[in-house]
Amino acid sequence: MGTKFPRPKDINFPIVENPIEYKFEKCSEEQGARGKKNSISLSICELKSGNILISYFLRDEKNLEMKSFLSIHNVPDLKLLEKYEFESEINDIIYTVVNAIQLKNGNIFSICDKFYFFEGESIANGPKTTSEEVDSISCKKIDAVFDDPLDIFQKKTISKDARRYLCDFMIEPKEGIILYTCGLYGDNCEISLLDISNLENLETKGKKVYSYSDLSKQVSYSFDIICLSEYYPENLYVIANCEETGIHPAYSRLLIFNSDDFCNKNSSPKKPVNTIEVSGSQNVFALLEYNKTYLLLDTINNGIYIINIETKQKAAVCELKIIMDHGMTGIEGILMNYSLNKRNEKVKKDIFRTLYRKMIKLKDGQVLTVDNSSFFVADINAQKKVIPSPKNDLYATAKFVISGNYVIVLQPKDTKLFAYKIYDD
Repeated sequence: MGTKFPRPKDINFPIVENPIEYKFEKCSEEQGARGKKNSISLSICELKSGNILISYFLRDEKNLEMKSFLSIHNVPDLKLLEKYEFESEINDIIYTVVNAIQLKNGNIFSICDKFYFFEGESIANGPKTTSEEVDSISCKKIDAVFDDPLDIFQKKTISKDARRYLCDFMIEPKEGIILYTCGLYGDNCEISLLDISNLENLETKGKKVYSYSDLSKQVSYSFDIICLSEYYPENLYVIANCEETGIHPAYSRLLIFNSDDFCNKNSSPKKPVNTIEVSGSQNVFALLEYNKTYLLLDTINNGIYIINIETKQKAAVCELKIIMDHGMTGIEGILMNYSLNKRNEKVKKDIFRTLYRKMIKLKDGQVLTVDNSSFFVADINAQKKVIPSPKNDLYATAKFVISGNYVIVLQPKDTKLFAYKIYDD
């Protein structure tokens, strides 16, 4: 990224006329796992009602079990409304839940030992229907290791067979069609498709529809972001990343597919209608369709690239500078600015935090972004970003949603939920 590359103001990127000074006021917090230890959250989803849905599992060390759950919470109180516990151990094999989403028809869909379909937003009474047991080839086999409760010296362990469906995240771009990314080592090296339109004849093995390897560089792409365009529904945007290794630098591409073709399980091979080289040295961590003209791609380390989707070209780059405006003055403010702007290590992908996948366009035109473990509000045209005030315990993760006037944050390692008010109206 050279210094002569256009900046947002050079391309007349929209100006934020009346920027809001965002104060992330914490309204409530809730332990999603209801105080249980050793819980891990998998996903968070805003429901059409405005409530939120989370999936998680917890380790029961005493009973040598791993239990999986879905729960629905209201906003902003985060009160538990409904909860469902999966039968996680089947034929001496432990299954753990993966993502849960709301389908276009309003039903909730999740995967554990089977495919589960819940009627509307009601989960407490169990699923409306399920599939057969999930295809074992589509699962990652792991050992669930527990301390032997009878060993007073805590040196012996007990292992159980466990499986988890290979699915990092999933979306439903077309009704009845699920796209999800997977890879045996969590590398998202494949995009697979599930056709759930016919509940009476469900196949639990996803069909691989896209992967790409560059044999000359001995690398494979990770497909970390999939997004159906809001403005051009024929466009399916896919971010392809290659992480830095000792052989080659990190780099990223934006692939644009025809969504109807990509979601047709009988159409192959899948070929992008456009490929845009984003960066030859950085990965892309989040995508935002800002308006009909611009896509924003956040590399965190090297700014936000602005793609003109009408011309299918990189138009500019936004190099964000952190502005502290929370009462810090003098040497304290100077040192804080220096500390936040200087990076000793490059940000790398982390499915729990850094790979946050989605920036959010706020009401005034500014953008909510994530950087390491902090939320920032960015003014793209002015190339500045501000830590929302007060910072206190506002800890960012990749798992967050906007619901009405609130941002709901889910902590990955203990399932704590936080609600922060960002708008007054």
